[in-house]
Formats: sequence, structure tokens, C-alpha cells
Amino acid sequence: MRKLIHFLCLGLITFMLPLSVLGQFERKVSVYAFVGGDGFSGNLNRNLTERPQNMFAKYHPAPAVGVAAFYALDGHLSVGGSLKAFLTSKTASRLFQSSIGADIKYNILPSDKKISPYVIGEINLSFNSIKQNNYVEDITPPNGANSSNTVQITDYKVQYTAFNLIFIPAFGTFFGGGLDVKLKETLHFFGQVGYNSSFIKGNSLLKNVYASNNSNLSFLNISVGVRLNLFQKKTFY
Repeated sequence: MRKLIHFLCLGLITFMLPLSVLGQFERKVSVYAFVGGDGFSGNLNRNLTERPQNMFAKYHPAPAVGVAAFYALDGHLSVGGSLKAFLTSKTASRLFQSSIGADIKYNILPSDKKISPYVIGEINLSFNSIKQNNYVEDITPPNGANSSNTVQITDYKVQYTAFNLIFIPAFGTFFGGGLDVKLKETLHFFGQVGYNSSFIKGNSLLKNVYASNNSNLSFLNISVGVRLNLFQKKTFY
């Protein structure tokens, strides 16, 4: 959690310094800060005697933080960038991802209305750190699985070998939608749901330590946050 807090503070400083200068001239800049959670697939995609083919399944729900900045092109369309991070774990494994993204946002109603639904898309570059400890998994198959008239196999042992990968890069996409709620002229609340895919399965470093994986890192994100108009925004209407 401390790593997530440090990441959020660094992101705020990185975005706000240059944008404070830009905003003096254009007055169309908004800064976002948000928290939320990421949920991962429960489908391991495995044969009983082998390691899962989806190494990213069954991670615990992850706390996530992020910051973003957008420049309004008009009352509906904005472009910007974001910084996000999450940290999660499961038995004998830990996963941390930080990412930087280029975003486009379209408010279906004008963005300065009291309530404005929107859709958002993003292309991102993530850096993924995965730590796996040595671990032996005991698996008991369902009744009747892999049995014959003379032999009943009741238990398997699957070996996981330790590795530690740091900042493995992967390109990805994020698509979602949400709702902006205007609290006052300079302050909005928003809620958002989206789906992220990081295309990491072909990475050679990952293949070297976990050859059986054939899945990308994908997750559902739910976030809430605030949008701050740093400078009085010009009306477009």
C-alpha cells in the first residue's frame, strides 16, 4: 500500500506542475484523482497435472489508485493522459503493475452539465513486477476424474519454481464508461467501470520462467474519484 501512495503522490506532482502553466493560457485543463479496485478472472485454464495456462487468474481483488489530466477540445471531447497502479497477491505470488496511458474521453452530454455520462478509451504502457515463491500445490481431482477400473488417482502435486521479474513492459488497452456529477463549477465527482488488457503473454522473460502461460493480464476496474478544474473553464456554449 505504501508503494501505491508514493506512486499517487509522484503522479500528482508530475501532472500538476506543467499543467498549471498551460492552464493559465487555455483554462481548459482538468486534473483527476481516483481510487478503486481491480478484479481478476477465476478461470485457471488448466489440466489437473500441470501448472495453469492462465497465470494471472485467481489473484485477490486489488486496490488501485490513479491520477489523470485532460484537455477539453470542446464541450464533449477531451484528450489526456493517466498514471495508474495496483498491487495484489495470491498463494505464493505477488503482482504489481504501474502504467502510463494516452486517453480520449467523450461526454455524451456537455461536460459542464450537472450529470454527464461518458465513454473513455486508452492505449497504455504498463510495467509489471511478478514475484513467485517456491510452492507445491496439492490438487484433489473431482470424483471419477482420471480413474479406471483398477486405479483411482486421488491427489496430484504441482511444483511452482521461484522467480522474480521486475518491470516487465507490456502494451495494453482500456475501455470503459462512467458518470460525471457536477458538485460545483470547479469540482466534479465521477464513477467509472472499465476493462483493461495488458498484452504480456508473448514476453520472452515471462516465457522463460512460466512457459505454459498463454494468457494476457486482464482485469475489470471499478473506480471513483474527483475531477478538479484548476482554472475557471471557458464555456463552449
